[in-house]
Amino acid sequence: MDHLLFGVGPWAVPTAAVCAFVGSFILTPLTKFPGVLTFALNAILLFAGAMAGNILGKGLDFPITKVFEKPVILSLAGMTVTGILLVAVFLRNSRS
Repeated sequence: MDHLLFGVGPWAVPTAAVCAFVGSFILTPLTKFPGVLTFALNAILLFAGAMAGNILGKGLDFPITKVFEKPVILSLAGMTVTGILLVAVFLRNSRS
C-alpha cells in the first residue's frame, strides 16, 4: 500500500491530522469566540489546508526522505496559508 489518499504517501494523513490538532490549540485563543466549536472548526480547516499542501506538493522532490519529513513540511506550508486566512477572518479584537 504505497498511497492512501489522493496519491500522497502513507504518512501524509496522520501527519496532517497531528499538525492540525496542534495548530488548532495555538490558533483557537487568537479567535473572536474561543471555545470547543471554534477549536473543531480550526482543526477541520487546518487539516484541509495541510492535506491541500500535501496534495499540491506531491510532485515536489526534496533532498530529504519522503516518508516523514516531506509530509511535515508540506502540512506546515498548507496550514500556514490556512492559518493566515483564519486569523484574518476570525481575529479577536484587542480592544474588547
